[in-house]
Amino acid sequence: MPLDDFLSEVMGILEAEPDVEQVTVENVKFLRFAEADGAYDRVLRLLGGH
Repeated sequence: MPLDDFLSEVMGILEAEPDVEQVTVENVKFLRFAEADGAYDRVLRLLGGH
């Protein structure tokens, strides 16, 4: 994700929800919620290149 896109998304989140406790951009949600979604093993394999 290009830095400008990341910063734009973060700033948009903070403007929309100034009291947000955790800023999670779309590109990392599959990592953040992998365990809760039951996709931990698949994501781990993806990151490990297997």
